[in-house]
Amino acid sequence: MRRFVIIMLVISFLGLQLASCASMSGTEKGATTGAVAGGVLGAIFGDTKGAILGAFAGAIIGAVAGNYYDKKMASRAEAAKRYHYTAREEKIEIDDSLVVPQKTTPGSKVEARVQYTVLAPSETQKLRITETRTLVSGKERIQLAKREVVRAQGTYLSTMRFTMPKDIATGDYTLITTVSDGKQIRTAKSDLKIASVSPTVFMPQPVQFKGVIIEPIRIFEPSPTDCKLPSCIPGCRLQVKAVNTTES
Repeated sequence: MRRFVIIMLVISFLGLQLASCASMSGTEKGATTGAVAGGVLGAIFGDTKGAILGAFAGAIIGAVAGNYYDKKMASRAEAAKRYHYTAREEKIEIDDSLVVPQKTTPGSKVEARVQYTVLAPSETQKLRITETRTLVSGKERIQLAKREVVRAQGTYLSTMRFTMPKDIATGDYTLITTVSDGKQIRTAKSDLKIASVSPTVFMPQPVQFKGVIIEPIRIFEPSPTDCKLPSCIPGCRLQVKAVNTTES
């Protein structure tokens, strides 16, 4: 009974977030939906603590999930002609894959594109395709998304738009995209660089006291030990000049 009450509380509370935020972005809705799912699972297999932790974990996973956009690029006849298809067995081929932009920062919007062709002996046959997108850096693997879609035969451009996790480590990554019908697996790799966000530097305004104006000239980065002013940006030194305004 207690577990049932916990589940209902999680669904009610987080469900209200979706109902009251019609203007949410796809990422925000994904985070809330993930939190609902994670909270329910945590309550089912655990206790109150499990429900709360499950909600947080689900929110993280949901925040990564993005929106998909599909476009058919070629008909079955055009694709079959391009690949000299003999209609003996099912065929899957990845034509191209790309990450836009190829250099990004944590929390930024990214598009992962893959164009591929699906063919089968029967012209009316449809194929159930699984698309998986995974970020790899050294031994670290982050599965961004996985979905199943039923395709009529031809060539398709599948685009996933998502927000890069804000806590992701910077460095060089490879986006591995796999396309499979359960019998064949095709893989494509795209390079992606995640850089740190550049800090915003504000130039202080001139300060006047006792007939002298302290006027900022420029900010530069020698070493943290050179920073002597209390209002100085950490790790930077503020170079100033004094302009005497006292009448002679």
